[in-house]
Amino acid sequence: MLVAILIFATGSTLVRKVDGNGVTIACYRSLIASAVWQLVMATQGRHLSWTTIKRAGPLGLLMGFNIACFFVGVTKTSIANAELIGTLSPVVLLPAGALIYKEKTPWRALPWGLGALAGLLLVLFNSPPRGRSSWTGNLLVAAAVLSWATYLLVSKNLRKTIPVPELMSTITLGAGVVLLPVVAINNSWDGIPVRGLGWFTLLVLLGGVVGQAMVLVAQQTLPIATISTMQVSQPAIAVVSAYLFLDESLRRIQVVGVVVVMISLLFFARTAQRIALRAVVPAALPTD
Repeated sequence: MLVAILIFATGSTLVRKVDGNGVTIACYRSLIASAVWQLVMATQGRHLSWTTIKRAGPLGLLMGFNIACFFVGVTKTSIANAELIGTLSPVVLLPAGALIYKEKTPWRALPWGLGALAGLLLVLFNSPPRGRSSWTGNLLVAAAVLSWATYLLVSKNLRKTIPVPELMSTITLGAGVVLLPVVAINNSWDGIPVRGLGWFTLLVLLGGVVGQAMVLVAQQTLPIATISTMQVSQPAIAVVSAYLFLDESLRRIQVVGVVVVMISLLFFARTAQRIALRAVVPAALPTD
């Protein structure tokens, strides 16, 4: 999961470095990633079955929506805004995990989620006047967060019966297919400039293949709540990446907001994990 977090944190920077059409990038990334996964399956003497496509295909459509919202969103708002909005996913996933998978909900941790929301508002409402930030981009990233939360909830169940190569090949294929009509309607087939092909290749291999696979592997041993709360470190990595490669800046009040978000979510994760441990560690047996 740590590998996935590092990859996802730099993904928004890679999208910006490609400097192309967000939907086109998302579509081509998904189709090429699916081809890579099918090549992996072929080396193992396997191929996609209609049963797998019918079961995991809808998840691919959801992933297509998620990628499109995020890739377009990060071209219309700052990396800091996009990543900080993404940190609110634990507030959605903890109650959902409790309802669907009977994971223990750490209600005492939720007040820290409100602190994270307060810090997030400091960042969103104090963007530099010349910076790249818009409410359209913010709302698109928020839609990506909700669809990502849904993706984690659904894929956790499918992962129990479908191997990673088959599942990833189907998901990425479905995501690419659902985005093809949008690319056709916009006539943006050439939406990736030649100068951005190197960055696009990195985006495909890291985000479309390695990062997503690591999440599915992690789901075998980690609860949804743990996966989502581990991502609290992602914004800090993304902001550093944007500073190094995109020359983005933050106001002092936004830096305060970032610190508030990070501290609140770290305490959120710490409280949630302590409650979870108490639920699974059996009471000590009496000594002889």
